[in-house]
Amino acid sequence: MRLCRFFIGENNPRITFAVDSEKLEDGLGAQIQRQLSLKSLANYLKVEFIPNPIRQIAIHPFDNFSDIEQMREFLNDANKLFRFNLPNDYDFSTMIRVGNLKIGNLMRLILVSRLRKTCLSLLVLEAYSIVDADPQIYAEALIGYSLNTESVRMNQRMDSSDICIHYRQGSGGNAIYPGQRISRELNPQYFIDLLHELDAKGKVITLFTDAPIQKIDFKPNEAQKHLWLGTPGYKDGTITIQGLDLKSVLARAGFEVKVVIGGDLITTFLGLIDCKTLIMSRSSLSYVAALLNKNAKIYYPPNFWHPPLKSWIKVK
Repeated sequence: MRLCRFFIGENNPRITFAVDSEKLEDGLGAQIQRQLSLKSLANYLKVEFIPNPIRQIAIHPFDNFSDIEQMREFLNDANKLFRFNLPNDYDFSTMIRVGNLKIGNLMRLILVSRLRKTCLSLLVLEAYSIVDADPQIYAEALIGYSLNTESVRMNQRMDSSDICIHYRQGSGGNAIYPGQRISRELNPQYFIDLLHELDAKGKVITLFTDAPIQKIDFKPNEAQKHLWLGTPGYKDGTITIQGLDLKSVLARAGFEVKVVIGGDLITTFLGLIDCKTLIMSRSSLSYVAALLNKNAKIYYPPNFWHPPLKSWIKVK
């Protein structure tokens, strides 16, 4: 990375990064993480980052929108909040698509740019392999970054919690998704043990989850069925999602918890970013919230594939 920054130099022709939003189909947390990872890499290399608005996310069963048009209206708000809506007139079609940006092809592109004395404009699908090697790059890039909270409506705001938990279930049953080696899902006992350790009784605790209380069958939007192919529990256009009554599980352990199932994703993000203690899940939504929550104690889960910042508390 230092070598890349050295070869770019102060007098190198202009280099620009932007996320390839046209090619991305994923959840909101993953889409935002891709933007922030590339923004952070650009900051480290001292090159330009152009925010390219998020154009599509996967619609999940408990989102507060159910069709493509509603999704686009929601993304209007999300892009404003995360400042991904500028500039509107930028011509991204002139940029070079590079897919997954790795250190080797980045170095090669920089060298070619220097030799030819040309501008280098890259449309990048993701840069995790570079940024995850040194996650402190995030911390340095996001020091002066703030959300555009002026764009948030009153009904999207919520009172700050002492402790926020993100419980990412997916289809349930500790399912392992395509391309992953372990389940995203953590056992509820993991969170209960942490709450005991934090002496959380009497504190305001909010848990955000995608887990329904009872088992449900969900039919994805017709235009997004391809996003669910290979997902555990998906068959003949319907995905079965296992139920889990987290409020009752935590109550039996002695904790009174407000459980928020799905709903407005902006409300969820703001809740996770504003709390005093954040207990993460193995999820990009958790990870982004942890990056943007500058004041909380962050409890980072074991065996998560995106590495923690130095200040986060790694749970054994």
